[in-house]
Amino acid sequence: MGSLPHAKQENWAVLKSKIKNIPSSWEAAYNLFLKGEASLIAAYTTVMGGKGAHIKVIFYPEGNPIHIFVAFKTLKAAQDPDSDEILKLFTSENIQKVIAHEFGMYPVLEDVRVEDFINLAKPEKVFMPPLISRQEILNRWKKNMRE
Repeated sequence: MGSLPHAKQENWAVLKSKIKNIPSSWEAAYNLFLKGEASLIAAYTTVMGGKGAHIKVIFYPEGNPIHIFVAFKTLKAAQDPDSDEILKLFTSENIQKVIAHEFGMYPVLEDVRVEDFINLAKPEKVFMPPLISRQEILNRWKKNMRE
């Protein structure tokens, strides 16, 4: 951790002390919770609804949350020719198919058809939480880290 700025080292030290286990899968984490070995689990997983899927989507009356990933160049990266190559790679057809299957994300390219997404159930509405400021997000995070 010598390359991290001092403040980040302190934040990591606090966070690290709160992480008890990093299981190999969502099921493994959930089993720790069911056995009472973990009071809280945090997981992000998507089931594509393929053969043998045993987890099904549920729809909430207030709407389902949406998770959006973005890729962009910073002003500093704009000077680096590799940044264009990385963005081209991420938006290539092959990578878009891998992202869809391995991470459960919709591809950004219209002509990339991923069969698993075609018949997925769709929520009637998307949950949009109220916008809050960056500072409020940081304050909440710091408060939770202290608890």
